[in-house]
Formats: sequence, structure tokens, C-alpha cells
Amino acid sequence: MPLDFPLDLTIERYYLKDVLRAIIHSILFHRSFSMTRPKDADIELLNIVYPRLDDPEIERLVEEKVAAFLRAFDPAAGGSNTGQVIIMFSERREKKSTWFVKVSDDSCWEQWIVTLTLTQAKTEKEQIESKKMVETQLLNCLSSISQKTNDHKDHIPPVTNNDTYPFPFQIIVSNSEMKWTGLIQLFLEKTGHP
Repeated sequence: MPLDFPLDLTIERYYLKDVLRAIIHSILFHRSFSMTRPKDADIELLNIVYPRLDDPEIERLVEEKVAAFLRAFDPAAGGSNTGQVIIMFSERREKKSTWFVKVSDDSCWEQWIVTLTLTQAKTEKEQIESKKMVETQLLNCLSSISQKTNDHKDHIPPVTNNDTYPFPFQIIVSNSEMKWTGLIQLFLEKTGHP
């Protein structure tokens, strides 16, 4: 059974892209298990700095997932005001081979469930208040990610290679094409439940 880390945020729609990018990069950085120095990234509008790895492939993947999440929240397409991003870390296990074929199985050992609820400020006063709220929530969220990854280590399988990401991971975005039943089915498949 994987260890779950839920993160719930209420975000002003204007900041969604930067906030989601910061959260995903921070989780991936803290679960990279490498001696690579972080590349600092910042959200200029919120004056917040967060760590991320200097890896073009990871950068591309994060941008792809953030774009998919933004499409799901497009008001013109009738997008919802609440959605999730699930980041799952797995251990690849080799099963007994049959004849000349080796079979591997991924077993999820940790997942981060990021639930975002969007708001839309209507007045200047609401915009100022929402900016303060987003700053506070994001700082608390980044601190929580750091604390949880430092405090919870006993469930992590042994690292058996020198890769930056020794464990396969997957980023799942709930969008208008993937209904909740599809997410639940995908979750059950990844965790090994029938």
C-alpha cells in the first residue's frame, strides 16, 4: 500500500500555472535521490523561490502536465473548478521469467495527491487578498513537501542504481477526458489492487 501525501490548495486562477509548476518540481526534486545541485526557479509575481533539477526532459514533462491541467480548467471549454494532479513513485520489480521473457512489475510506494480548487477574483481588493492567500498557501505547501520527504523515509525501497531518478514515476492529471472512475481504475492498477 503506497504512502499518500495529500496537498490541498485554493488558488486564484491567475497563479495556477506557476503554482502547479512549483509544486511538481519541488516533489520531483525531493525524490530525486541524487547529489545534483538544485537549479533555483522563482515565481516573480509571488516572490517565492523553489528547487528544481536542471534536467530538460523533466522540464518538458512538467510543462506538458501543467499544460494538460490548464486545458482541463479552461472556462471556455466548460472546465471544472477543482482538479487533481497525482504524482506516483514506483519500484520496478522483476518477476520470474517465463521462457526467455523477463517480466517486470511496478509497485507504487508513494503518491502525492495535489487537489487544486480555483477561484476568480472580481475586484481589486479580492485580487490583493487572493495574492496573499496564494503566497501563504504555496509557502506552506513547499515547506510541507520538504518536511514530509525528510520525515518519511522508511517506506522507500532500496536504491539500486545511480540514476537521478532511480524509481519510475508517473504524473497523472485529471482532465475533462478522464473521469473520476478512470482515475480510480488507474490508481487501482498502479497499486496492485484488483
